[in-house]
Amino acid sequence: MNPITLDSNQELCTLIQSILKENNIILDKTDRILDFGCGSGRHTYEFLNQGYQNCFGYDIKNYLTVRHEKELSHFSFSEGDLPFKDNMFDLIFSTQVLEHVADYPKILKEMSRILKPGGVALHIFPPKWMPIEPHIHVPFGGIIKRKPYYKFWAALGIRNEFQKNLSTQEIINSNYKFARENLNYLSGQELKRMFSKIFSKTDFCELDFLKHAPGRAQKLYPLFKYIPGALLLYRTCRNRVVLLRK
Repeated sequence: MNPITLDSNQELCTLIQSILKENNIILDKTDRILDFGCGSGRHTYEFLNQGYQNCFGYDIKNYLTVRHEKELSHFSFSEGDLPFKDNMFDLIFSTQVLEHVADYPKILKEMSRILKPGGVALHIFPPKWMPIEPHIHVPFGGIIKRKPYYKFWAALGIRNEFQKNLSTQEIINSNYKFARENLNYLSGQELKRMFSKIFSKTDFCELDFLKHAPGRAQKLYPLFKYIPGALLLYRTCRNRVVLLRK
């Protein structure tokens, strides 16, 4: 389950450009861009394919599906401090990554360090109160991290795509370990407080996301724009989209 709900033909690169443009930020083909938590490298390649040859991917481990060995120079892997020079990037972006960050202050400071003055970071990630946790598929499974709770849902047959052949006890242990080690959901107020300590300006851009995302999201854009409380409900239960300026 992916809370972003992007069409398979929709490049995240195009969506990011549109959100930035709504906020008076225009990317140049020479800008240095970092795909933070790049995973297989899919989104890094989207930017490279659109002519952004200074786009690079970073993750703590190598999950790459690389096209050619010479392109390995566009990727870096390490734990701890980000392996980049100060004031290096014009844009840092991520999708479905911030919910995995254990030490927010450290990572945010590192992002600020490697951003150029005036640089920006755009992050898309699931919110704390998303009804179905998108990794383990347990309702509010990233907040209620208790084995009896996971046992209840496992007994009801709740599985993610990697757990089809596991026993109930194996699923309980797997979900508990994953949630304890890999999920760190913060409330909106906690996020604002963290971001404002390090970045000069924080904007939540869920409305811009809805305006430019494909499919149902775009069709529902007027609903979220004009009905009081609808946008707050969306950012509380479906997607967080934040733009940070150094």
